[in-house]
Amino acid sequence: MLIIAAIFQVFDGLQVVMLSTLRGMADVKLPMFIAFFAYLLIGIPTSYVLSFKLMIGPQGIWYGYLAGLGAAGVLFYLRFQHNLKKRA
Repeated sequence: MLIIAAIFQVFDGLQVVMLSTLRGMADVKLPMFIAFFAYLLIGIPTSYVLSFKLMIGPQGIWYGYLAGLGAAGVLFYLRFQHNLKKRA
């Protein structure tokens, strides 16, 4: 579990920094929908399937968290890149 938690910190840091940069650029509406998509439509179902359907247990829940945070971080990064290109 500690290895999973360590990887979790990396993805969590990525999504927090990218979301904060978007907030600093006054871009809050689309990131709200991105967060909804990543956390509720990717993270929670992945956690459920891994832990209860595939019987991985508590590790499955954490892997689902990783999937949601990773998706959020990547999507926030892509939005940030889009905003930079638009402003240039």
